[in-house]
Amino acid sequence: MNKKQPKLKIYELIEEYSGLNRDICALTLLLVVMIFTAAMFAAWYIFSSDVDGTWRSAQTVGVLVSALIISKTASRHICHTEILRKNESDVSVVQRTHQAMAVIADLRQRVVFVKGCFEGNDRPLMALSKNVKSIEAHYQFFYNRELYELLPPNALKIIESMSGSIFGLCTVVEVLVQKHDLTASVPPVKEKHNGGDMQDAIDSLLSEINSLDDEIRRIRASVGR
Repeated sequence: MNKKQPKLKIYELIEEYSGLNRDICALTLLLVVMIFTAAMFAAWYIFSSDVDGTWRSAQTVGVLVSALIISKTASRHICHTEILRKNESDVSVVQRTHQAMAVIADLRQRVVFVKGCFEGNDRPLMALSKNVKSIEAHYQFFYNRELYELLPPNALKIIESMSGSIFGLCTVVEVLVQKHDLTASVPPVKEKHNGGDMQDAIDSLLSEINSLDDEIRRIRASVGR
């Protein structure tokens, strides 16, 4: 059984601007009727040997034919321009969301690494410190203006919530670096974050990252490419 084929994007864009095409078709029909009427008058004047009437009718036909050509050319140009503009906008959204998804994937892996460090997997404190700095740098990406303007209110709330979690994580690691040698393994963490255990805070951050990823993927899916 043949599955229904998805509609090509170009056809969707053409349908989106079909209203303009309908208006042009109505104008075209009106001009054709007027041209036909003027041509009939011209034929009558020719039959009647009325040179002045024939000349005036010929001028009218010429003006109407020019208007018809201009209207058809203008409609195609406008439609083509709007389709190109929409296509460029969609391509920009795809590029920005793909970049955001790549950053989120890397950010997620780095937070998972931090979680493993705090679970006592004998990781060096230097690796933890560098990784947390990378997490902080990755987070700044989400304040990029080109991406920020795409995000819905719910995504902005998630980013704001992540700020507190990442700040707390950076603070805890900074305290560890001040207390211990960077070549040592990550010591057990007794510091609390917002009154809770650091492991809970990291799990909460991972949940926020996954939620933000879902929001970005919804934006990407809305483009339909």
